[in-house]
Amino acid sequence: ETLEKLIALEKKGVEAAEQNELDLAVQHFSACVDMWPWYPSAYNNRAQAWRMLGETKKAKEDVEESIKYAEGQGNEKVLKMAYAQSAVLKKNEGDLVGAEADLLKSARLGNEISKAAVKNNPYAKMCNAMVTELMAQ
Repeated sequence: ETLEKLIALEKKGVEAAEQNELDLAVQHFSACVDMWPWYPSAYNNRAQAWRMLGETKKAKEDVEESIKYAEGQGNEKVLKMAYAQSAVLKKNEGDLVGAEADLLKSARLGNEISKAAVKNNPYAKMCNAMVTELMAQ
């Protein structure tokens, strides 16, 4: 029953965000977090809404929580999206090395947009090759 409520609330939040009702979206995602504080998808969705509202600090905090809980739960579906979002936030702050690292993590987890970005970015390709080489040792 709780999971059904969470999914319904999160869906309302996504719908509100798609209608550019970002404050309402944040309210729905926050209700999810209040109901189940270790629900990584709600943190990631709220992070995106915060980012779109220009609330970078809040977005960064939420994406970090999303990654923490998604890693702990082995939730690769959320993790690949959260790392992509983290890459955007870091890039916007000028942390290009951190952005590239998160983009690579997202791509390795199967995020198609991240894969395309890595494929078209020579620097990311080089980082990917170095990380692969180090992991093989």
